[in-house]
Amino acid sequence: MSAYFANPLIGKGEDMEEILQLHLELRDMIRTESRVMVNLCYTCGACDSGCPMNMATGLLMPRKLVWMANLGLFGKLLNSSEIWYCIMCNHCTNNCPMTVKPSDLISYLRWKAVKEYIVLYENVSHYRSLMSKFQRLRWHMADACIKSGYVPDLEQNLSVWMEKKIELSDKTINLNETLSASGWFPRRAANCQSCFTCGECSSTCPISVSRDIFDPVWIFRMANLGLLEELANSPSIWLCLGCQRCTQACSQGVRGHELIQDVREFALAQGILDQGFLNRWMQSQQKLNKYLKYKIDQIFG
Repeated sequence: MSAYFANPLIGKGEDMEEILQLHLELRDMIRTESRVMVNLCYTCGACDSGCPMNMATGLLMPRKLVWMANLGLFGKLLNSSEIWYCIMCNHCTNNCPMTVKPSDLISYLRWKAVKEYIVLYENVSHYRSLMSKFQRLRWHMADACIKSGYVPDLEQNLSVWMEKKIELSDKTINLNETLSASGWFPRRAANCQSCFTCGECSSTCPISVSRDIFDPVWIFRMANLGLLEELANSPSIWLCLGCQRCTQACSQGVRGHELIQDVREFALAQGILDQGFLNRWMQSQQKLNKYLKYKIDQIFG
């Protein structure tokens, strides 16, 4: 068993110099293998303030994880439940003024925990299934927030929404009329005209588990075809985490996260969604993230 599985602070008769050396070696190993410059962190807290799971539960603090890595507390990190609470929204990385990339550190720690058999692959399989169902749950929650004037009851609808299939529209659309009638187009910086549906965005998106739930390619093509009314009424545009991975992955320079933000602003500005929707959706996401934390604890004990 590797040295980092034991807590070096509880050992019997270790020399303090050896303990410190072990921590330094583990810190350097984390930096090398994860390619995350944890030593650049100066604990400003920008990552913690932008983390939606931290805001919902107070139990995921990227800053703490980064500094545990800085101190070489590898065993504690691999056994921490916090690394599984992360929803990969990338807000911690995007907010960091020192480009530390806490989300990359968390991805590395998850991989290492499975590789070293600290976490069973069976549990990881259950975790992936949970995250897939969770996105379906988020879609139905967003749909209910759009159609009702109140925050939906999560507990009452939970069992139904987790399994309920999403019904696709069978409405016939005349593209020629749609394109000529649409006076709206995303900001030029989004560059959505360059999209040729290669699927890079969908393959890198952390929530693109099913096309009927959320698929960046579908959203970008709908925008290119001028189908703004359909997009603005779709719950899918509100599932985007704003992680910017679609933008970073696109070889054509399409800024997908900006395009989705444009569609959201269009829906609100045109009165397609009422002004109370954003507040309902924010409250709903708080409930959803608390529920997700509860289910993750069940999987990993």
